[in-house]
Amino acid sequence: VENAAVQIQNILFAVPQISVRLAELPPEHRRMLGFWMDFIRKHRQLLAAPITEKADGSDLARGDLWLPEGVWTDFFTGTVYRGGQKLKVYRPMEQMPLMMKAGALVPMQAHVPGSRRLGGAEEMELHVAPGGDGDFLLYEDDGETLRYRQGDYALTRLTMAWQPAEAVLTIHPVEGADGLVPVRDWQIVLHGFRRGTEVQLNGEALPAVYDDETNTLTVILQEVRPD
Repeated sequence: VENAAVQIQNILFAVPQISVRLAELPPEHRRMLGFWMDFIRKHRQLLAAPITEKADGSDLARGDLWLPEGVWTDFFTGTVYRGGQKLKVYRPMEQMPLMMKAGALVPMQAHVPGSRRLGGAEEMELHVAPGGDGDFLLYEDDGETLRYRQGDYALTRLTMAWQPAEAVLTIHPVEGADGLVPVRDWQIVLHGFRRGTEVQLNGEALPAVYDDETNTLTVILQEVRPD
């Protein structure tokens, strides 16, 4: 596959059927948070919050999370929230509150048991949040030498053009030292999308696996070439 452009059609959101009270912050707190909220809104892909209370009898612990304006998707549950509100979130010991902003594109190297290598992976994951345009520049070098100082590194641009009923997700050709990037498989994980969302590659439907527990739709792009 070259310059893989995936179409996501008939998009459905996993919006919770609950209402959460809007937090009323004092004016001085709003001014103090203004700069950081603007920075997060423009530049950050993820927003994490600490757990601040002990676990209860159900082994769930509570944390308070303030969401800036916009659309945010829970990384672990796939629940989609409107921003501008304070949430009380509950998590087991192995998780933490982690929100993806609208249009977030989060690439991850797939886990290989027994391997500590970072970069140049033949299997990658791309976690995607709905609700907006996305743009991410993935940097890779050899992970061992200082040759990156002479420009020996690779850049892969990932973009998502968002429309209300359709989005186009593109893995662009590698720029720079494309020899550092192998032909690889991409596992695309769409968070916060409901069952019924369709995914196509070059006009043909892709096999997809839906997880009702996490509200995620997963497809695999095989043998994506760096050029």
